[in-house]
Amino acid sequence: MRKFWPSLAILPLLGVFLTGCPKPATPPPPMRPAITDSRPANSKSGDFLGKPSRPSAGADTTADDPLAILGNPDDATDSPRNQDHFLMARPQMTLSYNNTLRFPNWVAWHLKASDIGETERSNFVPDPDLPAGFEAITTRDYSSSGYDRGHNCPSKDRTASPEDNQVVFYMTNITPQFHEMNGGPWEGLESYCRKLAQEGNELYILCGHGFNQGQESAKTIGKDGIAVPDFGWKVILVLPEKRGDDRPRIEENTRIIAVQMENTKRISGPWDNFITTAAQLEKATGLRFFKGLPDSVARALKQKRDEGANSFTSGPSGFKKSNRRSSGGSFGAGARR
Repeated sequence: MRKFWPSLAILPLLGVFLTGCPKPATPPPPMRPAITDSRPANSKSGDFLGKPSRPSAGADTTADDPLAILGNPDDATDSPRNQDHFLMARPQMTLSYNNTLRFPNWVAWHLKASDIGETERSNFVPDPDLPAGFEAITTRDYSSSGYDRGHNCPSKDRTASPEDNQVVFYMTNITPQFHEMNGGPWEGLESYCRKLAQEGNELYILCGHGFNQGQESAKTIGKDGIAVPDFGWKVILVLPEKRGDDRPRIEENTRIIAVQMENTKRISGPWDNFITTAAQLEKATGLRFFKGLPDSVARALKQKRDEGANSFTSGPSGFKKSNRRSSGGSFGAGARR
């Protein structure tokens, strides 16, 4: 039987026909669901509130995130649209920034002996992590104002490294303070806290400022209109330093120091002239403390009134009451009653 072979003349046409045929379209890969990043704005991948979620081998595993214990007093969020309660979380401290007041609503940090070193003071600089739309305060706003650039988290609490110290000199950690307060009882309490840490304790510190008659009538300074608060306050939990999760160790007998100091030129005296309770500070500020603790423990701690620097001696097992008379226990001159 005779076989049929195509003519050589039509082979090129056949090739054009075959190569010109469109290939079947490859279906697109399936759409992946959107992933919402719920981490605070300034944390890095793998961080929780700015702290590594899994400590490296050999690292101290103390659960020292201050908000895990102190809670989020004003429910601040990391949304840039929440400009008056904007959560900024870093390993050195966590704060709620208020873009209307131009200073933080509160600042929270954990303090232990290893945080205290020999690093020199840094320079005040605008916070590089403020989102677009926020006013970047500079140190020039304080020039000739009559007010100190008052730290919330103090410089000496973050002297283990230059990086730690620079963060507390961001202007988001600064509030206008009269020098009489800043260099007086305020500084006295800062030094006392570091003394406790160097004696083998660890502290959870919450700090901020407030207004007697509302922030709307507050005086302002600088071209950016930084509000001047009427008083400063602090809430401090003190524990013997120990590795591991600190929350189970906090109970009704844990030492708590709460102070409220008037931001005036008239203020004087030692820090423990200005002792109050956390419950009174909640009324004065509208904040809510200790959200990270069981309700019964939180209620008990809020009612406790510390007995001052001279009423306790610290040791390896914690605090023991001293027979020395307390110099504190009530508001001093210039304190808000």
